[in-house]
Amino acid sequence: NITLRPILKWQNDLLCSIFKNHIRQRKAHFAQLSEKQKLQYIQDVIRKDIALRALLSGTIIGHFTEEEYELFLAEPKENMRRIANLIIQRLQSQLSQLVGN
Repeated sequence: NITLRPILKWQNDLLCSIFKNHIRQRKAHFAQLSEKQKLQYIQDVIRKDIALRALLSGTIIGHFTEEEYELFLAEPKENMRRIANLIIQRLQSQLSQLVGN
């Protein structure tokens, strides 16, 4: 949390832009979904779309210090799961920003 949450907050606009670009590229009808469906869509696409998940995770990992990266490498699978979950939570909390344009 000490490392991840500040990076996620700092990169919030970029994470939202990446996700909005994904929606445009896939021609997803995100804006027409109900709020519940939007929340589920965000969760599903980040868990299933490996390329998108890698891009979003890389956006976060790229801001690690060398020491933080070494800690990340100690348990990469668990840490990637944690990063994905935090990204999902952050994007879900930004629904209004994701729908606008």
